[in-house]
Amino acid sequence: MHHGRLEVLKHVEDFVASQLTILLRGPENSWQPSEFLPDLRSEEGFEELRNLREEADAIPQDVLTVLVGDMITEEALPTYASWIFP
Repeated sequence: MHHGRLEVLKHVEDFVASQLTILLRGPENSWQPSEFLPDLRSEEGFEELRNLREEADAIPQDVLTVLVGDMITEEALPTYASWIFP
């Protein structure tokens, strides 16, 4: 392991160990993106989906581009963090 990386990890080790139970939540307490989508098993599901699509059509293309970029960045954060100290 790169010396600088090891030094940083040792520096934050005690803090992380003391905060781990606070920072980590179980899956039953974590939301999922699918929770914000219509339930297509219900009778109203497809109507809710049509309404959602109509609302989404009103969002400008540049705003959608930023949102997609933000989602990609959020998903890749662990990868970016691993590149900080090669």
